[in-house]
Amino acid sequence: MDAAYFVLSIIGLGVTIPLAGILTSHKRRMAEINNANRNQALAGDADERVLTELRELRQLIHEQAIAIDNLADMQRRVLERSDEVQSIRNRINS
Repeated sequence: MDAAYFVLSIIGLGVTIPLAGILTSHKRRMAEINNANRNQALAGDADERVLTELRELRQLIHEQAIAIDNLADMQRRVLERSDEVQSIRNRINS
């Protein structure tokens, strides 16, 4: 009986050791896949944040361009007004 148990133990170890190796290898591959997916998700979030910030900066540039155009128009009107005032003064003084 002892010999039979010994033989069965050897066979059991012969099956168990490769199974443990297969399971360990599978677990390692699954962890690598999970890490890759997590890294892709983080990269996607970072890309989205950069794109959002880029949109905000473009909007700010458009707003600033409009403000500069408005300021230039206002300055042109002030200069035209000062030319008119100077013209009236010249007429009065002549």
